[in-house]
Amino acid sequence: MKLPIVIFSLVLVLVLATAFVTPAAYENKLVVGIDTVSTRLNRQQCRSGLLWTLSYLGATLPAAQVASAIKWQSDSALVIYPDLLGLGKTGEQAFEKICDSLRNTSQYRATGALPAGAFVAVMVGCSEHYYAITEAPRTLKAFRKQHRTKKTPFLVKHSAIANRARRVYFGRTTAAQFWALAIQQREGRESAEAIDVMANGQLRFLIYNENGQLSSAPAEAENLAGKPAKCMWCHEGKLQRTHGLTDQSRDELLFTVDSMNKAIKQFRQTRESSFSYEPHGDHTYMEILYISYLEPTLQQLSREWRMKSEDIRLLLRMNKWHLHPEFSFGDSLYTRSGITAAAPYSIPVPDDVREWRLSDPNFLWTK
Repeated sequence: MKLPIVIFSLVLVLVLATAFVTPAAYENKLVVGIDTVSTRLNRQQCRSGLLWTLSYLGATLPAAQVASAIKWQSDSALVIYPDLLGLGKTGEQAFEKICDSLRNTSQYRATGALPAGAFVAVMVGCSEHYYAITEAPRTLKAFRKQHRTKKTPFLVKHSAIANRARRVYFGRTTAAQFWALAIQQREGRESAEAIDVMANGQLRFLIYNENGQLSSAPAEAENLAGKPAKCMWCHEGKLQRTHGLTDQSRDELLFTVDSMNKAIKQFRQTRESSFSYEPHGDHTYMEILYISYLEPTLQQLSREWRMKSEDIRLLLRMNKWHLHPEFSFGDSLYTRSGITAAAPYSIPVPDDVREWRLSDPNFLWTK
């Protein structure tokens, strides 16, 4: 009689252990759906777009564990495990809190996955999410203290994005810390756009208002820079040399930018990461993911809403369609924000990833 009792006891212990030991990776995973038809990207290109997104969020994507951090669940879905991405401690906490909110959306509960474009839009296109995940210095004073920005600036009088002259500083605090800072003044008060390099080698974009606080985007009266996501689109992972012309030491300014880009590239090569900046054009896949989601076609909505195209066309008959100026996704694109009320389920996403809107969601405010 003792042997069956012992066996039963062991089985009971194993069952209880399994019930109570649940790794965080399994509790906090996020399933991301891939739509190769709407994006006109193949599976690997979609995955590359997600890797660029995670890199912009500061993930180091360690080579030894990236295969476990983001892996295929099926032909049309990837699973992301936040605690394996190589984020900073507070950045990971912010990332997981946002993921928790996304898992509680009506669409995720109904379909078991979050569209890849919605993931990119929420993580990168909401400035407060981006700042929290990348652990951005909350004030201009803190940024200056971190990088010791007391250097001689370049005076940029004419810029493609700024409406007034700016003082532009470049520096290298340590062998692994690069930064750039553009300051403009109005009535004696300073606002700024800043760039520095995160531990994974990726650029981080920061916008500070006239009170020296992090801001979702510059005031429209100041410049056309938009949100950090617009900076990503424009800079393409490097310091740009064509967005400012100066009447003072122009050649020296361009030489400085080129030298910084070269040093940043060398620094990236020392990172033990599975992420690759080459081919350089792959950054576009991230943009295609969020654009195709925020500006869906009728056929895309038919698959997403699980309804016939004819029924959706009738449902959205009062909504105007448009063409996209950058990419060819189809001849009739809707605006996601304009069709939310008609959707069977939805996800709170920014109306525009690149430009700030009052309606931008902030999942970090929720308890």
